[in-house]
Amino acid sequence: MLETRLDYLLNLENVTDVVINGPHEVFVDRGNGLEQVTLPDGFLSSSDDVRFLAMQLARNAGVRLDEASPIVDARLLSGVRLHAVLSPIAHVENGALISLRIPNKKVLSLEDLEDLGMFNSTMRAELDELIEDGANIIISGATGTGKTTLLSALIGAISSDQRIVCVEEAREISSNLHEHMVFLTARGPNIEGEGEVKMSQLLKATLRMRPDRIILGECRGEEVREYIMSLNTGHAGSLITLHANSAADVLNRLIQLGAYANLNSKLIKAQFKRGVHAVVHIKWINGRRVVDEIRRNSSAK
Repeated sequence: MLETRLDYLLNLENVTDVVINGPHEVFVDRGNGLEQVTLPDGFLSSSDDVRFLAMQLARNAGVRLDEASPIVDARLLSGVRLHAVLSPIAHVENGALISLRIPNKKVLSLEDLEDLGMFNSTMRAELDELIEDGANIIISGATGTGKTTLLSALIGAISSDQRIVCVEEAREISSNLHEHMVFLTARGPNIEGEGEVKMSQLLKATLRMRPDRIILGECRGEEVREYIMSLNTGHAGSLITLHANSAADVLNRLIQLGAYANLNSKLIKAQFKRGVHAVVHIKWINGRRVVDEIRRNSSAK
């Protein structure tokens, strides 16, 4: 299997991300930010090797990566998330930029994250209460702050008798978190430009699948329309992740995304006020991923 060529990097202790900018620019994140590593001799000798590796990984994931389709976001068979961009879109000479996100080998619970210092006991009790009450929760933060890690732990805390429907652009959330969870994954167009299935279509589909909870792996496009509308359709307990600079910035971020979907900002504000019960914001503090704030919305129904 092609991915075994990457074992040296993927199996380094505590590695969560691998970034390849070129044959001599390879970085890993072990929880303290990116650090450069030296590859074994002959692993990647040239920019052409990096480009070939990106295209082979994409093929292994069952997606297209070439001059006509130079950007890919997919999940490899091992569960590693692949993002790759070919030159000249990527400004590297005849090469590619490769980003790999490695899933946690161990499924971390809320108890595990508390022990690791992501949040204190008071916050832990509040998170437990939000899940038990069926609150609609937005998990916000920058890239790499642990949004998906916390999302996974919250999913694991949901009662086993509830049906969860999870929507993702590329599979990242483990299927071992909950006894009754099913997945829908977006799909890009084929070589003829047909067959695309968008996140917004999948969110519409979830409403007909008798969900007790709807999970949106990441909201970053026009699917915000369906998410906003679903907040007040009786499907309580939704969990989503969202890129934002702070808990206070989440509403502005939703308004920004809503503009792409031609949504009126007043509608978004009203639905957010009525439907989102809490925002949990994560950030880097002193080299650690930490829940910085749990902001409750007292006006939500």
